[in-house]
Amino acid sequence: MFEDSNRDMKLYYTKDTMDGFYDLISDIAILYEKQEMPLPEDFEWSTKVGELEQMIDQIANSYTKQTMLDRFIKLVSKARKTPNDRAHSFNVVREMVGRLSEQAVEIETKIRDELGGAPIETFRVPPEDETEEQRQEWLKAEAVKKAESLKKLKKKPKTEEEEAEDLK
Repeated sequence: MFEDSNRDMKLYYTKDTMDGFYDLISDIAILYEKQEMPLPEDFEWSTKVGELEQMIDQIANSYTKQTMLDRFIKLVSKARKTPNDRAHSFNVVREMVGRLSEQAVEIETKIRDELGGAPIETFRVPPEDETEEQRQEWLKAEAVKKAESLKKLKKKPKTEEEEAEDLK
């Protein structure tokens, strides 16, 4: 409804902008009461921003009027900006970032395989019937795999303390 009533000004609806307009109306109503010309009790804004500008013109104090007009102009300027999720470039950028993130994982895995590096993912769900000895054997096997891959990459394996330090 807001966009339809302000199509001539090419304004876009966002909750933040509408909250700003309603705050402005509240402040205008307070100023009108101070001038002893309160808004009618059944007043309801039609969401046409031109109405607000006319209301601001009725404020007697020139400094207050200018302050309200500045707020109004900032809100209108904000409403003229296309919301990010409705911008033409939004979907294009979102798709590009999605493809990039998918490709990054594939490329990283491919490079690790080519270099003989150990995979990063060492998390596994332990079987329910696994004993502590079996778990320790699996951990030792993983440590051996990691040491072998580091040999291929000609790097010295890290000690447990160094690994713990890296996690901090």
